Amino acid sequence: MNIQIPQYIQNFFDNQELKTPYLLIDLDTIKKNYTRLISAMPDARHYYAIKANPHPNVLETLFKSGGFFEVASIGEVDMCLSIGISADRLLYGNPLKKEQEILEAYNKGIREFVFDEYSDLQKISRVAAGSKVICRIIADGKGAVSPLTIKFGASFENAKQWLKKAPKLGLIPFGVSFHTGSQQLKAEAWEKPIREASKIFSALEKEGFPLTVLDVGGGFPVSYRQDVPEIETFTKKILEYQADYFTNPPLIYTEAGRYISGNAGFILSEIVQISSDYKDSDLRWIYLDIGRYGGLVEEKIDYPIISKHDGKTGPVVFSGQTCDSNDVIYREKFNYQLPLKAQEGDQVILAYTGAYTTTYSTTLNGFPLLNTLTTKKPIKEKEEINDKSHSTKNRCIYPKDFLDECKFTEDEYQKFPKTSAIKLTNLGEYGKGLISMKSFKRGELIGSFTGVIGSEIKLHTLQISPSLHIHDPNFIGYLIHNCNPNTVLDMQGKRLYCIKDIKKSEQLTMDYATTEDVLSRQFACLCDAPNCRMWVTGRSEKVSEDGAFYLKNINNTHFKICS
Repeated sequence: MNIQIPQYIQNFFDNQELKTPYLLIDLDTIKKNYTRLISAMPDARHYYAIKANPHPNVLETLFKSGGFFEVASIGEVDMCLSIGISADRLLYGNPLKKEQEILEAYNKGIREFVFDEYSDLQKISRVAAGSKVICRIIADGKGAVSPLTIKFGASFENAKQWLKKAPKLGLIPFGVSFHTGSQQLKAEAWEKPIREASKIFSALEKEGFPLTVLDVGGGFPVSYRQDVPEIETFTKKILEYQADYFTNPPLIYTEAGRYISGNAGFILSEIVQISSDYKDSDLRWIYLDIGRYGGLVEEKIDYPIISKHDGKTGPVVFSGQTCDSNDVIYREKFNYQLPLKAQEGDQVILAYTGAYTTTYSTTLNGFPLLNTLTTKKPIKEKEEINDKSHSTKNRCIYPKDFLDECKFTEDEYQKFPKTSAIKLTNLGEYGKGLISMKSFKRGELIGSFTGVIGSEIKLHTLQISPSLHIHDPNFIGYLIHNCNPNTVLDMQGKRLYCIKDIKKSEQLTMDYATTEDVLSRQFACLCDAPNCRMWVTGRSEKVSEDGAFYLKNINNTHFKICS
């Protein structure tokens, strides 16, 4: 299989001096994969299994594409709700849940639950009366790289009996679900569970409880180092089996995760060390700065690993850099090759790593969680767009030459503040700062922001993660600190929101302690907030000697340090 890295992905890696490892997600590929799934099965309802990659920009991209979402915990529910996805677009697909979790999900608006055990059905009935329930049945998983037969699924007979009991428990019997296994390579794997599900549908209809939904799960595969069948191969078979076994075709749900985000991701990693195997001098051990505990847990998934070098290659074993001896990613049996020119300090790309990497990342040995960035294919005619924007009175707050240094999506570009709304001006004793040129309501989006991403802490930078900062000397870099601010930053979504009503000509402020672990410099706070904390530090740093001296000598003894 010939692996081609899109040029704009390669350009991102070449132009950004960021600490590795990190995952880059191409949002255009996310959208393209989802759109293709819809086209292949237009009458189905397609739920994205967000455990595959729950990055807010991924969820938002799918939401804007009309997506639905399969969630497995209250944490995942909250991820969706926090970006505006309504609860009626969520399916609680985890059959293992505490009663309290069911209650929380119900109170947040979820009304569809999957179960595979009678006790779970009883829990749902006690705290989520009137909900629709879908029973998950066993599927043998043959043909899947990772079968899921051991842990999940009710027998055919149990599923039939439990769904019959649902109305007496105050619940609506709604459908049958199954999962043929992760990275399922055979479209025929859907035939048996669809046939079994059709029998349950018939049995319930005879009892006067017709079912509505056939949830065929996920498992649709991604091409890694070997080609796999196209998505249309699987959807065609599923629709054929639906027609073969159902007189009245049910509404089909899918729960694709890997298929949506897998080939949209690329991890940039550095070679930490190269060693010769003590038994075979021709076999090299390549130690990367990411390993099993950094997110590469799926030992049966062999990601393509691409070096910048060409020429003669030799066999390698890939390993992570933690102290755990199990942190070996690919042993000899995977038959990986790497150019003999490869050396320590080289960067390599692990392709198609968009699914089940960040969610499996740990902090073993104190290594940070795998960071995620997102990008899109560059906006067509971007220069002309920028020129047009800056030729009008209502121009973008960012200068064109600065935008040329930055990475941003078309959606973000459209939400950059205009000079008719925000103005950078001299604020006297505070220096330069931002004022509003119009009024904003509490909760309103002021605008998206961008900047140059790097690891250095300097003036006009704000923290994205412990190791990454964004330098923006045109917009958010000029937000003045206040202990009772009127704005808040969403650093992952790159957006600035009002948290109070803001009047025209009012100064825009933020609390530095909400984003920064460490400041480029600490300083005395001059804000007029009644809860002023007198001295400003990052949230993870101690007060400096200057700060301690300042606090000791001020007259106000009722202070609280800003941290």
